[in-house]
Amino acid sequence: MSHSPISEEDRLAGIVYGSLVADSLALGAHWIYDQEEIRRKFGRVTDLFAPLPDSYHPKKERGDQTHYGDQTVVLMESLREVGDFNREHFLTAWKNLWVDYPDYFDHATKETLATGGSHSEELGGAARIAPLIARMSDRPLEDLLGAAREQTALTHNSPIALDAAEFLVRIVRAIIEGATIERAIKIASVTEYAVITPADYQKQVEDLRDLETGEALQRIGLSCPAAKALPAVLVLLDRYAHEPETALIENVMAGGDSAARALALGMILGAYHGKGAVEERWVKALKSAPRIEAFLATLG
Repeated sequence: MSHSPISEEDRLAGIVYGSLVADSLALGAHWIYDQEEIRRKFGRVTDLFAPLPDSYHPKKERGDQTHYGDQTVVLMESLREVGDFNREHFLTAWKNLWVDYPDYFDHATKETLATGGSHSEELGGAARIAPLIARMSDRPLEDLLGAAREQTALTHNSPIALDAAEFLVRIVRAIIEGATIERAIKIASVTEYAVITPADYQKQVEDLRDLETGEALQRIGLSCPAAKALPAVLVLLDRYAHEPETALIENVMAGGDSAARALALGMILGAYHGKGAVEERWVKALKSAPRIEAFLATLG
């Protein structure tokens, strides 16, 4: 069951760097659904770049995170400060993020700030868990699953979002424990979830193998709900599990809500390949890198 001899320390760094680098790579073209428009405006997206003035993130700069990535960093900082997941500490920090926030507020954020929670079915709330998995890597799986579902429920309290968080945790945890990506997905898929059926996702992956990646993801759907985003992530893993750079680039080129997919895709690839497989040019441009290093220093 074991794979390449990468240290656990390298895997944990890969989980966090992979997730946040992937989110930053998606920033410039985020929520452009026309794949030809992405190619026309940016060419092949092989590096971090700033969004255009007419984008959803007009005030962000090269190396910044999307609003999903910023929430991931807030969770990471909360874990660093407290040393463990603390619901109230994270919620307070999450709310503080939005005071004078100069970027996009999605529906789940607006509803949570207004009413104390949303029932969003989008992947974004479930996908920001890379720091949580790294922080709790030595804890019982059930503890990690509980924390992942709890942090998701704060802003995305729907059965499918909670299932998505659990599914992602089970995949990454299996990789940390020695599984290949393919095997980890199988391990995560045997669990009975409230609403998701991973076997149906895998059938989509198999049925779309003859199509180009962009077309395959278009067939699934490029929008935010987990019902579309999760199988899209599995398509990318099926094709590029051993090509992490290509996987993250193809994710961006497919368009739509590439950032939420990126957070999930990057942490899975980072868990398997380690930080060494995260492109150094992307790490150097990532503004959150010093904060990641400060967080990783607490994991020893």
